[in-house]
Amino acid sequence: MLTGIGNQFMGIDVFRSSSNFTFLDCLSDAPTPPHSPELAKTQKRIFQAIGSASADRKILLILDTPTLLFSLAPETTSSDLNRMLLALRDHERMHSTIIALPSDLPYVSAATPNADHVPTPLETAHAGFTMQQVHLARLVLGCRELDTGAARDVSGVLRITKGGGWNDDEHGASERQQVAEELKEGQWRYLVGRDGSVKIVE
Repeated sequence: MLTGIGNQFMGIDVFRSSSNFTFLDCLSDAPTPPHSPELAKTQKRIFQAIGSASADRKILLILDTPTLLFSLAPETTSSDLNRMLLALRDHERMHSTIIALPSDLPYVSAATPNADHVPTPLETAHAGFTMQQVHLARLVLGCRELDTGAARDVSGVLRITKGGGWNDDEHGASERQQVAEELKEGQWRYLVGRDGSVKIVE
C-alpha cells in the first residue's frame, strides 16, 4: 500500500499489526530534489512486496494519493502514472485495486476548459489522471463534507456510483448482473466518531 508521508497513515494504524496487510511508505525517503526514476522505483517496490506476500492469496492493492508522484517527479505525466497502474493490475496475482484520490474542485478543474485560468502542469496531470481513473473504475466512491460545515450528528456525505469500467471486466454477464442487483447507487450521510469509527446515519 502506498501510504502517506512519515508516521501519518490516514487512520489505518489499526491494521498495521495484521498479517493480512503489507504497508509500503514510498514517500518518506523520496529524494530532494526529486528525480525521474521515482515512478519506476515505486513500481519496483510494489512488485517486490507482491512477490513477498503469501503465494496462496490474491492481492488487493490500495494506493493512497499516488498523484503525489507528480510533485516528486514533475516530468511525470498522467499517462505515465496510468501505465504504471496498468502494469500493476496486469500482475497475475492481482485481484483488484483501490485508489484514493483528492477530487476537490482545485484538483479537477483543469479537466474543464476555462478561459480565465491557465492550469499549471501539476493541475493538468492531476485532473487528467483522476478523470482517467473515473472512466476505468468499476465503482466510484466519493466522500465530502457538508456544504454547511460539519454538524454534531453528521460529518459528511458518501456517494457511490458505477464507474466507466463497470462492464469492462473479466467476469461474465450473469455475475455482473448479480453484483448490480446487490449494488445500490446513491448518497448517504456518515458520521465519524471520536474513536475514529464511521457509521451511516439516516
